[in-house]
Amino acid sequence: MLNESDVPRFLLAFCCLALLTHCRTAPFSDLDRSNLPKPDDHPEVDAVELVRERIVEYAFDSGAPIAMTTEHRTLVVLTEDGQNLGDFATTYSEFTDLISADVRITTPDGKHKDYDVSKMTDFPLIQGYVLYDDARAVSLDVPAVPVGTVVETRVVKREKKPSYFVDRFSFGGHYPLRRASFRVFEPEGWKLDHRASKAWGPYEMEPRVEAGSGGRWLVWEQSDIARTKHEDYAPSVWDLVPMVAVRIASWVDDDGAPQAEFDSIATYGQFLHRLQEGTAKPTPAIRAKVEEILKDAPKDPRVRAQKLYDWVQENVRYVAVEVGMGGWRPYEAAETFKTRHGDCKDKATLLKAMLEVDGIESYLASLYSHGGTPRKYLMPGLGQSNHAILAVNLGDELVIADPTTRTVPFGELPHNDQEAELLLVKATGGELYPTAQSTEQDNVKRLSFDLTAEASGATKGVVKLETTGQFASSLRYNLVATSEESGQDEVRGWAWLYDGDVKNAKFDEAYRDGRLVVTAQGDVTMDEVGRDVADVRLISFAEIMVTPGPKLPPMERKFPVVFRRREHRDTTIRLKVPSSWEVSTLPEDQVVESPFGRYTQSWRLEGDTLVAHGDYRLKERRIEAARYGELEAFFGEIIAARSRPVVVRLK
Repeated sequence: MLNESDVPRFLLAFCCLALLTHCRTAPFSDLDRSNLPKPDDHPEVDAVELVRERIVEYAFDSGAPIAMTTEHRTLVVLTEDGQNLGDFATTYSEFTDLISADVRITTPDGKHKDYDVSKMTDFPLIQGYVLYDDARAVSLDVPAVPVGTVVETRVVKREKKPSYFVDRFSFGGHYPLRRASFRVFEPEGWKLDHRASKAWGPYEMEPRVEAGSGGRWLVWEQSDIARTKHEDYAPSVWDLVPMVAVRIASWVDDDGAPQAEFDSIATYGQFLHRLQEGTAKPTPAIRAKVEEILKDAPKDPRVRAQKLYDWVQENVRYVAVEVGMGGWRPYEAAETFKTRHGDCKDKATLLKAMLEVDGIESYLASLYSHGGTPRKYLMPGLGQSNHAILAVNLGDELVIADPTTRTVPFGELPHNDQEAELLLVKATGGELYPTAQSTEQDNVKRLSFDLTAEASGATKGVVKLETTGQFASSLRYNLVATSEESGQDEVRGWAWLYDGDVKNAKFDEAYRDGRLVVTAQGDVTMDEVGRDVADVRLISFAEIMVTPGPKLPPMERKFPVVFRRREHRDTTIRLKVPSSWEVSTLPEDQVVESPFGRYTQSWRLEGDTLVAHGDYRLKERRIEAARYGELEAFFGEIIAARSRPVVVRLK
């Protein structure tokens, strides 16, 4: 028998049961094929999305908020390259019950075949460096579908901790999209925060409000969305298209009392601090190791912090074991120290414990590790970061350190951490803090060649390489991650020779003025330097080495150009020429100036030796589409400058 307090819960369970029954018996409606797109309508794409829809219904059940979510997608296959688009996958975890997953494949003759979860493969979602993760996936692999096939999917899930997370929906993607819809139910007395953004900046997109039983619907819809066409050096599609983010700001419990998980970035930081509290406790074994590492170290706290950072970086392998809140709560430092493995937050937590032994304060911090487009914390909530690092308080400076990396030195950050919005996690609350950006003076690659040419054009000599900043950490990583034989290939690749070879490479590294410097040297051989035209030989930078920077085609650019780093490449070539060669013409000195950077080039003759110097500097990492023409012209002038030849007469 039901009592009065059981009625709301009973009704919710009844509604859920009805929803499940509906999804199992009739998840898809009849398909109208009269208005389907045809290949000739969209000659450049493999498919068109007819519908992309997400429905989120928040409710209160068993003392906590829940959300029932439905995702519906329909697309039409237009080319043979799109014949694998019938394949399907979705994920679930400790926070999510997978209620149903259905796929309908309708071929051009109107016949359809339906698949539900019972016909799909269920497996642990373990990828890359993840040793174990409680997340799972169900997937369906279907044979190649013919052109004109309609693929429709519908997934229903029950989110058990929606108050922790930010729900997001993107309007756009790789294919044209006829209708996109994001519908969110806000129960009466609840408050939902929402924000629209594009490229992680503000975007004007207000929801339509519709009345609903026991609350209201917030609805965002767009129609006839063009595809986001890939452009070289552009950000990810999902960093470009409009997006709406929604979270539960507050809800009403069974007694009608308002409740909230966190109401700001500050309280969100406090939540993370409580979640992580106690994990960085030093143990006797950790204390003994710290004493051993710092036995002969000076009193300078930066030097001591660097030594501890180096130890964690080099001795703890990156391996992730994530169960439930283990995606955000690190393992205890004692466990990571014992096993010598952990993910980013585990390594940061162990370093925090070791620094504490030496009296150095630090804070765990989270950010989104990006590929050139930093993502912002749109609102408080889990799922907006993908990486954890450490902020080390040295009194007169706050050093942001990433011990996950195998080769980036203390005090520097990898390119994917730079210019990011960092959340410092403190007991007093979360604080947003911008990470530093490196300049072209920080990332330097110097190449010097000392070569001797024979009358035939065959050339041999020595190449020397010196790197700092992101160049140095990248080269160091490549050397650590490869065999000695592959290490020889590294110098060959870094020398940027067109047709040359490098052997007998030797490497070294040292700290100069507190910065890592990685150097290399090897023997160079080239079958031919320059090229013969009639009775002269033409020798240019472009005949010897690859030109720095991209070759950008003329085009109407829609999206920004994003480079990996700001950088400085300095090259000197000394080429001793044989007596049978007479240098008759040297090109004029070249200077290419631009707001984006600078390139200079010079040739001179010192006795029987040609000396060439090229200096390339890229000062900007992100260039908006409106300035693409200027950027294209800048790199075009560099290509032209490096093609200007020395003219050598052959006696």
